[in-house]
Amino acid sequence: ATTGSDANPGTLALPFRTVQKAANLVVPGDSVIIRGGTYTISDVPEWTPVLEVTTSGTASAPITFQAYQQPDGRYDTVILDAQKIYLRAAWIHRCSHIILDGLTFANGKREGLMLGRGGTTSTDPLADPVGNITVRNCVAYNNAEPNTKYAGFEITGGSQFILIERCESYN
Repeated sequence: ATTGSDANPGTLALPFRTVQKAANLVVPGDSVIIRGGTYTISDVPEWTPVLEVTTSGTASAPITFQAYQQPDGRYDTVILDAQKIYLRAAWIHRCSHIILDGLTFANGKREGLMLGRGGTTSTDPLADPVGNITVRNCVAYNNAEPNTKYAGFEITGGSQFILIERCESYN
């Protein structure tokens, strides 16, 4: 929660402040339920995203990052905001079996969400492909500087078994 603290235990009653704190602790089968708000970062290198996931789930125990569902059934609005300072809002690489559900990726200088890293094939030394990633009910907006090749969602060379469903990308 944006009002939490990374010194907290990461429970519903005592949540972490940053999504990254949870990402650093996940193990297969975990679900990170994110309270509504705008999550940002500061005073870190330009390439640092608001959320970076490098831990894999498994086919039977994926790792999920999901917006919090209120008791009335509505989902909180969760915005990972790169503030046009950082290259991307979220970066998933060196891992597999990840689910992103109901998140918004905003204001990346390049991508809103990047899956994998560089390279054009899985044998390219710059490649860092991902696999078995599901992105659903997500939005990417106001990403990429004008006249660049970047976009709201980017899937890099060698990545496979990527499902993007019920998502939007604009501006």
